[in-house]
Amino acid sequence: MIVSVIGSSSKGNCSHVKFENGVEIFLDSGISPSKITMKKSLKYVLVTHSHADHAKYAKELAEKYGCKIVLTQGTKDKLSLSAEYCVLVSTYEELVPQMALKYVNEAAKYPNEFLVVALKTYHDDPEPCAFAVFCGTEFLFYIMDTGRIPDTHRFLFDVIFVEANFTPKKLAESLANDDTNGLIAGRVNSGFGHVGLTEVYDAYKSILQYEPLILLGHRSAKNFDEKEYEEMPKDFKKCSRLIESGKSYSNCPF
Repeated sequence: MIVSVIGSSSKGNCSHVKFENGVEIFLDSGISPSKITMKKSLKYVLVTHSHADHAKYAKELAEKYGCKIVLTQGTKDKLSLSAEYCVLVSTYEELVPQMALKYVNEAAKYPNEFLVVALKTYHDDPEPCAFAVFCGTEFLFYIMDTGRIPDTHRFLFDVIFVEANFTPKKLAESLANDDTNGLIAGRVNSGFGHVGLTEVYDAYKSILQYEPLILLGHRSAKNFDEKEYEEMPKDFKKCSRLIESGKSYSNCPF
């Protein structure tokens, strides 16, 4: 699996994923199509929620390139998208083992397709979600803006693409400031804003021994300090990457 990051920040989010079996999808649509070089691959776009940095160009991508937008009913309604362009998904509270096993088996039956489970996230927007993607023998979890990470019961995703919006010390500094950034930091830490680096570590520390590739995205320029990342446990740093726009990341060591 190769994840090519076009953008991952409050300015705009969009990434291209190519699975080992050749299936290609896009994650979010907050980047102008003019910056997307793989336009021939625009068939499916998974949109997590309706905020502009994730969904601003969903309608244009659908109408101009004919791709399908995978999203919840709440996000569809907020974006006012025509039903002909949408693939609607319902959200689940968690990815229980029985459900995960079902989709693993189904993905094996249809090796040239991908299957999606949408999990409920916690953000100040109607019906936001995360996506668990099952494609052949590869599994991806994509989770952006959320106040807490839904439980996937230690399922062994090959790639976990997750926001790490802030680091605790840096966020505390912002909260202490009596300025606009302090107000923003308060929203971030509200329970319906974003998760930070330590929340990501706590969510996945029990599976680090299996070495999933953890892509840390949507990092705040003001509230994330890379020095705090360098202080994280070695096994976490071994598995994780501070992603950059314009770069590609693969779970294959070769």
